[in-house]
Amino acid sequence: MHQGDLFDELQMRKNQIARHIISLNFTAAQNDIDNLLKTYPLADLGDEDKVCKFFMERLTAPDIINIVSAWMDFTETFKGNIIAANKDLKKNYFSSLCKSQQIDDDYILNIPVGLFYIYAGDLKGARARLEKGIIKNPDDAKLRGYLGDLHFLRGDVKNSRICYREAFETNPNDVDVDSISDSAVIGLLNHIKKDVPGYLEWVVSYGCIESIFPYKTIKILDDLRIYVNDFIKMEKDYRKGTDEALIPKLFYKCIVLAESSQYLKNIRSVDFIKIRALMKEINPYLFEIYMEGKK
Repeated sequence: MHQGDLFDELQMRKNQIARHIISLNFTAAQNDIDNLLKTYPLADLGDEDKVCKFFMERLTAPDIINIVSAWMDFTETFKGNIIAANKDLKKNYFSSLCKSQQIDDDYILNIPVGLFYIYAGDLKGARARLEKGIIKNPDDAKLRGYLGDLHFLRGDVKNSRICYREAFETNPNDVDVDSISDSAVIGLLNHIKKDVPGYLEWVVSYGCIESIFPYKTIKILDDLRIYVNDFIKMEKDYRKGTDEALIPKLFYKCIVLAESSQYLKNIRSVDFIKIRALMKEINPYLFEIYMEGKK
């Protein structure tokens, strides 16, 4: 057999091994590796052999904790490896997990279960899991952020940015900013990160004022009363000057109330002019940009 023919056969059999691995058929891949090494002892199959042995050893227990932790350890152990970077391997792995496991929890090993469905390419299932988790825990900013990622993957930019706004409003430090693919939101983060101390707390205000996130308005009177009461309490705490973390939160509450001004006329405990004055006091630079947008 000519050298070129030998190379073609070797490559063909290596490709078959790779297909077995990507299809999660690690036993078949390992058998092919062993047989190929008998014929070609010098064949470079070290990575394929290590990957197969890793999963064959780790996936002996079928419980979900073990399956998820195996993948986490795999990506860490084989970081930079071309096999570990294969998107189809990841998709097949989590597709198998989602189909074979009854998952009742919202998180497994501190990872939202909705993410497993995104990895599996099941966006409908991912949306159901993320929304279910948010209904159970409305203050979970991480889930809201991932729901924003999901909407963006589906091409629904409007709802994606509403979710990002709600996530950064709820708890900006819990949002997985590395998962965001929306170039406008990424640009916003990079822009204010350079210039604004504690920038994550200001993302929601900057995002609304720079027309990346849609403004939030509260139209239901009872909900607005609750929001106003929270605002009044927060302003009193702000006046004490003991908690600087309140400043960006209070500024954003001012924005929401200013944008809801037409519904404030039946609530006497808050004044629209004073709201704008407070915005100017807290952050004159951002207030000026806000007012420019109102011209």
